Amino acid sequence: MNVNNIALPNGLKVCFIPNKEVGSVTIHLKGLTGSNFEKDNQIGSAHILEHFNTSRNDGNKIISNGGKIIGITSRDDVLFMIKVSKKDVFDGLDFLSHVFDKDTISKEDLEKLKSISIQEIKRIRNNPEKFLGRVSCSTLFPYGRTSKLNIGEEKYLNRLTIKDIIEFRDLHYYPNNFVLGLSGNFIISNVSPYIKKLFGRFNKGNQSKQELHKYTDGLAVKNYVFKSLTQNLMKIDYKGFQTTDDSKYYGILIANILDSFLKKLIKDRLGMSYVVECKSFSAGSYGIFSIYLSCDAKNLQMIIREVKRIISNFQEIINSRTVDNAKTKVLSNYNFSFEDISFRAEYHSDLLLHGRKDQDLEFEMKKIKSVSYSGIKKASLVLFSQQPKITVISPELCVDEIKKMWLNKL
Repeated sequence: MNVNNIALPNGLKVCFIPNKEVGSVTIHLKGLTGSNFEKDNQIGSAHILEHFNTSRNDGNKIISNGGKIIGITSRDDVLFMIKVSKKDVFDGLDFLSHVFDKDTISKEDLEKLKSISIQEIKRIRNNPEKFLGRVSCSTLFPYGRTSKLNIGEEKYLNRLTIKDIIEFRDLHYYPNNFVLGLSGNFIISNVSPYIKKLFGRFNKGNQSKQELHKYTDGLAVKNYVFKSLTQNLMKIDYKGFQTTDDSKYYGILIANILDSFLKKLIKDRLGMSYVVECKSFSAGSYGIFSIYLSCDAKNLQMIIREVKRIISNFQEIINSRTVDNAKTKVLSNYNFSFEDISFRAEYHSDLLLHGRKDQDLEFEMKKIKSVSYSGIKKASLVLFSQQPKITVISPELCVDEIKKMWLNKL
């Protein structure tokens, strides 16, 4: 796969991933403008600006031609994604370039955007699985902006002003805080001059700086009661590894190994849960190592005991063959994922924005291949010597019960 990176004089990094075998192009504009950059008076601004920029009228042409305009606000960044047929790539680039315009936001715009955000918050709260994913971050990182819902909450949105939003935008919306990625059927020599013309007209500005996430060492448990639930949803989190940390590759393999063990025991052998997942997520300013599952109340105590037992004995249940099998699975998943041009855009733009200069697909695959059995054991000690942060959504459980289950006091 041929990948070419350039940088404009104003600091915008551009990644080209051409593929003539498809008929479309995915364009990613991703920037260091996520919710973790918000000050207290700006909470909700990142998400408001995402909707403001993706709902502009000049996107009607893209949509009427069958294209898609998608925005995603995360903790560390905001993604503006365009999916178009190859003939419409210039329209997609033109639309995204206007993200850097200093357009005014009217009172009418603000009230509409606030209403959309509030409806989205309600939708999250009405979906226990989505809600669990959002609030578990506050169990792991209970201080600062990370302790609050990513897209904000109704009380913060109600007090948000146009001035607050503009202040946030003027601090972070500069080309040097963004990466532009193109993946699909296009010719670099055709789009490159157009990109330089469209995006090169904006000046470099303030450099966004990542927030340090405060973490507590002890066991932490949060429980949210949903009376209508007939199952318990649980997420067990450990502080993981950042994108730039080489331990990230150990985390990926440990998650794969643990995922297999937990599925075999809890799902296949004991039949106590339909969903069991273990993942290692790395972002620009933090990482999360997670175990997620759903189960009936009668099985929760046993599942917690088995999860803790496997984690406590992780170094005894793995061997060099287990590690080699995990490498094969992870590398195969990379190959499968890269068949999707959208994944290619996401992968490379994410590394360009959050990674080191030497990090690319080839680098990461070499790192995974070079992981040793002894290295896995050391990294697992770092992970599992922590006390976990447990978030549970249940019809009736209380925090003390869950703590006692983890501490084997029930």
